[in-house]
Amino acid sequence: MKLWAAAVLAACFALYLHTMSPSVSVGDSGEFIAASGALALPHAPSYPLFTLLGKCAVTVEPFGNLAYRVNLATVLFGALTAASFLLLAWRTGLSPAPAALAALMLAFSGSLWEHSLGTEVFSLNGLFAVWVLLASLGMGRREPPPRRAALAGFLLGLGLGNHHTLILAAPAALAVFFLESGERGDGPAAASLMGTAAAFFTLGLSIYIFLPVRSALDPPLDWSNPENLKNFIRVLTRADYGTVSLALGEKLPRDLGSAWGQVWRYLSGVGGEWTWAGLAAAVLGWAAWLRRAPRAALPFLVLFLSAGPGFLILGNLPFDAQSNGILPRFFLLPAIPMALAVGHFFQSFASARPRWVLWAGVLLPAAVLWRGYGDKVFFRREFAALDYGKNLLRTLPEGSVLFMDGGDDTFYTLAYLTMAEKRRPDLELHDRGGLIYPNPYGDDFRMIPRDAKEARRQAVESSFLGLRPLYYSTFNRGVLQGARLVQRGILYRAERPGSPPPAGPDPYWHVYSYRGLYGSPPRPYRLRALLPLYPFLRGLETGDLGHFRRAAGYGADIPWLKANLAWEASARAYPLVQKGDLEGARALYLFALSVDPGSADALTNLGVLAEKESDLAAAESYYLRSIRIDPGHADAYYNLGVVYWRSGRWRDVARLFEKTLELKPDHPTAGRFLAQARRRLAEGGAR
Repeated sequence: MKLWAAAVLAACFALYLHTMSPSVSVGDSGEFIAASGALALPHAPSYPLFTLLGKCAVTVEPFGNLAYRVNLATVLFGALTAASFLLLAWRTGLSPAPAALAALMLAFSGSLWEHSLGTEVFSLNGLFAVWVLLASLGMGRREPPPRRAALAGFLLGLGLGNHHTLILAAPAALAVFFLESGERGDGPAAASLMGTAAAFFTLGLSIYIFLPVRSALDPPLDWSNPENLKNFIRVLTRADYGTVSLALGEKLPRDLGSAWGQVWRYLSGVGGEWTWAGLAAAVLGWAAWLRRAPRAALPFLVLFLSAGPGFLILGNLPFDAQSNGILPRFFLLPAIPMALAVGHFFQSFASARPRWVLWAGVLLPAAVLWRGYGDKVFFRREFAALDYGKNLLRTLPEGSVLFMDGGDDTFYTLAYLTMAEKRRPDLELHDRGGLIYPNPYGDDFRMIPRDAKEARRQAVESSFLGLRPLYYSTFNRGVLQGARLVQRGILYRAERPGSPPPAGPDPYWHVYSYRGLYGSPPRPYRLRALLPLYPFLRGLETGDLGHFRRAAGYGADIPWLKANLAWEASARAYPLVQKGDLEGARALYLFALSVDPGSADALTNLGVLAEKESDLAAAESYYLRSIRIDPGHADAYYNLGVVYWRSGRWRDVARLFEKTLELKPDHPTAGRFLAQARRRLAEGGAR
């Protein structure tokens, strides 16, 4: 079996290396690389195991830049996961060929493959999950059991130093142990083994002692400064994220509809990764395995249900592209028992040796490989995040101060370039949350109320104005009160009011790198969310609608892009209406509506244009659509009342003006015209 495992290890390492990202990539990659290079503390819970292993990779590997070295370590973790899984499959009763097929299904799935190509913690998480399950098998009945209990407990505790979702493997490991102990019928021995496992679990979890020790030395990344007990507990429990939440933001209501939606989202994601035939093979495999060996199968079914649909129900993220973009990383743990079920499908149905099962054994992994290869080979040419970080540095003159107003790719790519590669030591970088870079707002900043935080930001940031070049990465051009923000490429420079405008055209667009921007939009959501920044900001500078259209081509499912494009188009249309250029304004409003079909403002403004052209039927249609989308849109009710005024529909006019005042009591004219409409209605006006 060791030869089979070695073959899987070599094949997966070669495949993953062939498709590996060559440098820093989008998302958290830059932060983890910077933490590995500088032995620093990334975001909660600070991932001490990954940081230490990343530092080993940076130190030991003799070639490549820092990002390449940590990426290569992630590739190795992924290949080891597939090879270790082969041993796990064999230990569950599979013969070598079905075990190898199951290992290939796991290796070719996007949940393992994609998250083995760049610096992320998830392939290492999968590796520890497999190791914990391997150590648990036989823990209750094989000799010497104390060693297996100690190993299982230690691996679980140590693995939690990489990612907290590993705790989802604990119920399966405990179920294996108790089912096997029940077979043996030795209660006191079982209690002793549990004590041993708990002691070594604590030993493994002690890796978190690294956090206060390293924080006391002021590393360049020092999230939440966990050198005292209060901050340490805050980091360990991920308090800033809500502890059990997958991400910040609003959650859906917890009801049966949301729960079923999460289950269907999971099944659809698995069907997309494994093909629906692979999903069917897993279901049949579960049935066969549970029938043949229920005690062996049940713990892995528990893992599948808790780490798959159960985890999504617990997280309860909204059904949008941004949430869908982060979910595949969490599909790896349930993919482990699912791949085992596929292996048991092959073994159970191949015993009668029907030809279709033999063909399925060959074609199913090949189909998963073929489906994933086109997406994954993209990563070997992916320099978008690296180029974005370099473009930011190209924009900043010597001695600049940069405040970042959100954006993981800005935060973490610059962290990699400045902290790991030591570029631009002349710059002073801060995030306005006071979390990632040195906090200039005071030690109490994280604890004060929101209004006080904003006042503190204004006071601190204003102190740089006029003394040093002050730049912002933001979409909010009013971010610094009392200053004028001037766009400089993909950043904004803060100037004192009345200072002379920059001389000459903006030079930055000619020196930026645009690799990955043109051609077919890249498929991964996070890349689609980064690259339209260039044409969007270029459109802001030039006013050319063509740049906005190019940005929109990356997808209206990107929240920041949809909101900003719709707002900018509408803002630019209003002066055209004032000048009488109704066609130009209509083009902008229609563009805003194409980007955000749910924009009640765009529909209302299109209704205003139709009114100006005396097309009352079109105006009525636009206003009614606006009200259906946003029943609280006061202006739509008022404008529809004005349309009905022209046709003498006084009852409807009165009803609509009443609704306007209910929603907007200070409306400047609705009250006065409501009185007139009521008077005409009382005089016997039509309808």
